[in-house]
Amino acid sequence: MVANPLVTEERKGEIESRASTYFRSFKAMRYQALNVGAHEMVVGPDALKRLSKRHGLALLSANIVDDKTGKPVFRESLIKTVGGLKIGVLGLVTESP
Repeated sequence: MVANPLVTEERKGEIESRASTYFRSFKAMRYQALNVGAHEMVVGPDALKRLSKRHGLALLSANIVDDKTGKPVFRESLIKTVGGLKIGVLGLVTESP
């Protein structure tokens, strides 16, 4: 999780609730996937995965990896067919966002 002094144990529920509102908005705008970055990681990977499942949005990041396993925490890419064309989407985050 990204270190943020404003994210205290008491505020985690509030932060996840706000994130859920964003997920609902993205779904209403017909988003298919979200790239995970530093702002999203404040919510934490487990909460993000719950929200992803609840709202039916894929989370992408090819380079956020679990320190213990070395495997990606989220899906690396997504291929969607749009108007008969296959579109590839890749999620990346910079080292120092």
